[in-house]
Amino acid sequence: MEGNDSKLIKLAKMIVELGIDGVPPVLESSIDTAHRFMYRYGDECWYDLNCKDSVVKTLIKRRCMENFLTGAVTSLGGILTLPFNITGSLAASWVIQSNLSASIAYVYDHDLYDEHIRTALLLSVLGDSASKVLKDIGVKVTEKALYRIISKIPGKLLIEINKRVGFRLVTKAGEKGVINLARGIPIVGALVGGTVDGLLCRQVGKTAQWIFRPSD
Repeated sequence: MEGNDSKLIKLAKMIVELGIDGVPPVLESSIDTAHRFMYRYGDECWYDLNCKDSVVKTLIKRRCMENFLTGAVTSLGGILTLPFNITGSLAASWVIQSNLSASIAYVYDHDLYDEHIRTALLLSVLGDSASKVLKDIGVKVTEKALYRIISKIPGKLLIEINKRVGFRLVTKAGEKGVINLARGIPIVGALVGGTVDGLLCRQVGKTAQWIFRPSD
């Protein structure tokens, strides 16, 4: 049991670290991405919450398109590469989605190397299941900006959250039977895989905005 817990925590840590640091040259770091998009809107955007919201909207749109293409490409092989494209698609999606969440957190002025923020990043990868993980461990989700709640959680509980997120990600991966079967059909599988990954990425982006956006 402890061995499984260790693997889940390791998986969670890997997703967050690759999301923040990127995977050069394929995926730039979340900080570089945030800077690149912020500067398109001008220096004043660093002090304007509404402008930051526009940046986040653009970030979500761009990353969702990239996630769609990644899901489509990793599904093109059809049934012959099915065991491999499922693994490749999931790994790529988790990292892209974590990278998006980290960029959004940075745009909203959060420290990406704070352990509480890292846990919040990981939670956002679950999309709309994030609040359920917190409720399951007795954390009341009431505030608009969820990072305020997470910032008060003690270190031991952060580890438990990371473990639970890792478990839910692995579980969700195993529940995609129909989608995985569709991935085994060339062309159709590419469209299905890309569309699902793109929609999940959008959900993650919206969750990250809910978590990290300061209250007006």
